[in-house]
Amino acid sequence: MRIAFRVLAASVACLALEAPPGLTQQAPRGLRIIVVDNEAEADRLAAEIRDGASFPALAARHSTDPSALRQGILGRFAIGDLRADYRGALAGLDAGAVSAPLPVVDGFALLQWMTPEDEAWVARRDQGIRAAGEGRYDDAERVFEAALGDAEAAGVADLRLGESLGDLAELRRLQGRGSDALPLLARALSVQEPLLGASHPMLAPLVNDLAELHRLQGDLEESRGRYAEAEGHRRRSLDILDRTSEPRDPARLRTMENLARLLRLQDRAQESIAVYRTVLFLRWGDPGMDDPQSLPGLLEALMEVLASSLTNPATPDAGVRLLADGISRTPLMERFPVAAGRILITAGLTSAAERVLEAAAGQFPASRVIQYERAELALRLGRFETALRDYRRAREILGDEPPEAWIDARIGDAQMELSRGHDALDAYLRASALDADNAEVRVRIGNAHADLGNHEQALVDYGRAVELDPGLATAHSGVAESSLRLNRFDAVVDAAGQALALGGADRRMWYLQGLALLRAGRGEAGRDALAEYARLSAGARRREARLVETVVAARRAVEAHDAGDGARAVELLEGAVRAAPDAHRLTLTLGLVLLETGRHADAVGTFQRMIDAGLGNDSLVQWSLARAHREAGDTAAADRHEALFLERMLVDLEANSNGR
Repeated sequence: MRIAFRVLAASVACLALEAPPGLTQQAPRGLRIIVVDNEAEADRLAAEIRDGASFPALAARHSTDPSALRQGILGRFAIGDLRADYRGALAGLDAGAVSAPLPVVDGFALLQWMTPEDEAWVARRDQGIRAAGEGRYDDAERVFEAALGDAEAAGVADLRLGESLGDLAELRRLQGRGSDALPLLARALSVQEPLLGASHPMLAPLVNDLAELHRLQGDLEESRGRYAEAEGHRRRSLDILDRTSEPRDPARLRTMENLARLLRLQDRAQESIAVYRTVLFLRWGDPGMDDPQSLPGLLEALMEVLASSLTNPATPDAGVRLLADGISRTPLMERFPVAAGRILITAGLTSAAERVLEAAAGQFPASRVIQYERAELALRLGRFETALRDYRRAREILGDEPPEAWIDARIGDAQMELSRGHDALDAYLRASALDADNAEVRVRIGNAHADLGNHEQALVDYGRAVELDPGLATAHSGVAESSLRLNRFDAVVDAAGQALALGGADRRMWYLQGLALLRAGRGEAGRDALAEYARLSAGARRREARLVETVVAARRAVEAHDAGDGARAVELLEGAVRAAPDAHRLTLTLGLVLLETGRHADAVGTFQRMIDAGLGNDSLVQWSLARAHREAGDTAAADRHEALFLERMLVDLEANSNGR
């Protein structure tokens, strides 16, 4: 959903620019501009403005200048601070009048001083935006209503009126008052459309807002009619974006995803699946792909690997080979195998992730991202020399591009694991030179100094990290560790307390705090802190023991399943699930075994209970549930959950493809 305040803030910021030191004492005034390709077009627009047309609307509709997105607002200037040709065009020009066409580098320009009323309206909007940005919604509402009153008092259906309606609608939406926002948005569209034209790109966010509000109301009212209205607005927005943006434009793809979701909500699962597959191809497929359907095939292979790792962990090799071969043969964007590898790592399938990234490296030999991911995995697996080699390759691939601090930081991490403290420190210092304000890199420098026994210097670096980011728990933890080595017990207590308060510290901070309190002679407080450390440690041990029991139960069940005793496997898994009802992977394994042993209805029930209990509304559960419904003969339900699978998969891929 479009956040109107960001758009508004851009225009206000442009107006609020301070003029450079002026040559005159004249007060700055708001200035608008329209730039078009030729003089004839400029003459035509000037004539329309003199006949009463809106300068801002024509700027938004026709100007090639970036200020078109701000209805032509160029900034605030005193005339003496402008270029000589601008001064000549504006000399003696009344506010609201239009200048003669002026030759500029990109064509011909028309200029206009804003009227005092126009400037006052923009200033009032600025006040409302500030209030809304600070969460003072009541104040913002009063200001936006006043701005709307000013726009309505002018008696003209111009962009001021349309945007005032949009401002107030967006505020009502932020307040959770969707039903109040809907008529305001509809009216805003009725004002903006005649001024901008039915396919103007500035209308797409407005239409999308309407669609989202109808969708939200549909969720609240469980109304198919609302979903149908939302679909109409989504399709219209998509039509605008089809005409004005590239096929892979992020706003267009988000609109397509939202359309697919609406189709699913209306039980039009096949249509939804088709749209999701198109989005999948546009987001992840290479533009030269011959077969867009190969991407769903790769997702199917990825899900097979994830599923077989639960039901047959000893022999997932065939599925991994199929997935890796598919990635090496299919023209993809490099982010896809990165995302697939991260999904496999999260599932604990590091060897499968290694195969996938190896195949990707063959397809993308010059990819810094792939080399970086391979290095990250090697570091995770304890192959520190390999990680160091791949991080260095990633840095070499940058070529003439600016170096990135995080590659040197990770080189330092690998050196630390190899107990090469001085080499690690050198790498961290290189990273800091590239990004001096990076608090996490500064913590690493402190860690390297601490590892070398330089605790005084470590405290300096940890202190700098705290200055850069007071909320970084690892910086406070570092202060606590080095302060303890220097017998500065009060500093340990304070730093450990800060780390614990920030929620990013492990239970060791309780231990350090307790130890420091005891050594500082504060026995009772120290014993309390150590008791909390003991309590947390006992809880961790219980969780570990329970995890071991779960793993053992799952292994026994899988062994029975492999031996052909499906009934025994189900019996073992059902008992384990009763003992650990919130164990996601255990319940998922039960559902998959039920599915593989032909108990399709029971598998459906198991997967659905997971979703109902909030244990697994993820891509693998939705994929498995779609399979179970299809095997049980319920095609409609299978299609619905296949659509949900693709919906979740797009989210998972996007989340796992972000980062370095």
